[in-house]
Amino acid sequence: MQLFFRTFLRGLLVTVPFALTIYIVFWIFKGLEDIFQYLILLVLPEYYYYSGIGFVLGVVLIFFIGVIAKILIFQRIFGFFEQILTKLPLVKTIYSSLKDLLSFFQSSEDKLQKTALLYIDELHGSVLGFVTQEDPEKLPKVEGMEGDTVAFYVPMSYQVGGFTLLVPKEKLQLTEMGVEEALKFALTAGVGRDK
Repeated sequence: MQLFFRTFLRGLLVTVPFALTIYIVFWIFKGLEDIFQYLILLVLPEYYYYSGIGFVLGVVLIFFIGVIAKILIFQRIFGFFEQILTKLPLVKTIYSSLKDLLSFFQSSEDKLQKTALLYIDELHGSVLGFVTQEDPEKLPKVEGMEGDTVAFYVPMSYQVGGFTLLVPKEKLQLTEMGVEEALKFALTAGVGRDK
């Protein structure tokens, strides 16, 4: 019976990540296709429409928005609509959370420039994390903390989330581990395999 469960678990470890990846890609494809199919059929007759055109149009439109987002006038227009969204009670929370999450993953290499270990005396051990802010002007003042204070982000294993700690800079020991390697190590609790 134990052999059955071990084999079943091995099958789950192979199947679940693969199936979830396929599902998420399909969900994105289907969502773009449905939205843009509706818009295309408002303009063109149905016999001009082929499956997949909506997805392609969606990708092109998203790319085009990315290009024009660099132009100052469009930045102001996007900023105006963003201000409206950030004032609506429930929408504000959803929009801000999604924007922060996507911007974190989009530029995590820029935001998480330094990988470091924070030694915790009580545990006689260290916590792996990232220095996210060193500019004292952008940090809250901490009474009784001497020396340079930095923001240190500690990701939690197996979930999106973590803790931001304000710690003295001298308590951190920088590591040679790259950001991507450290994120993988932290998020998988050190059991991720190198591939």
